[in-house]
Amino acid sequence: MSRFISGSEPYLLPSGRTGCILLHGFTSMPEETRQLGEFLAKNGVTTLGVRLSGHASHPNDLRHTHWTDWLLDVETAAALLSNITDRVFIIGQSMGGILSLIFSTEYPFLRASAITKILFGVGCFMSFSISSISIFTSSLAVKPCSPT
Repeated sequence: MSRFISGSEPYLLPSGRTGCILLHGFTSMPEETRQLGEFLAKNGVTTLGVRLSGHASHPNDLRHTHWTDWLLDVETAAALLSNITDRVFIIGQSMGGILSLIFSTEYPFLRASAITKILFGVGCFMSFSISSISIFTSSLAVKPCSPT
């Protein structure tokens, strides 16, 4: 019997030669990023929703993980997408956003963004990001929401 929560599986949505790693927040699971992943895939971006170590299972599993385990998860995802796409972006929700920014400093081929809040469905989010992601998001016509 699996310790993982049903529906918490990582996902790969093949679509185009641009890839995007999607990272969930602390105590969450890939489902948190699924709607954005489906939106990106419909717009020609291959997306990979990662399940970070210790997440989507028993809360005690987090006691045995370290943030470096999560960076290893991201490194594995980046290696996978680098083999099947021409360029890779990484977007993280909350703690996943922090991981995306940390990881992108070690691997400059990645473009990173940290989403702080998703509002009103896909295609509308507020984010703190490094400048290179603006090229990616503007090409998809994703527009930031006004703060409420």
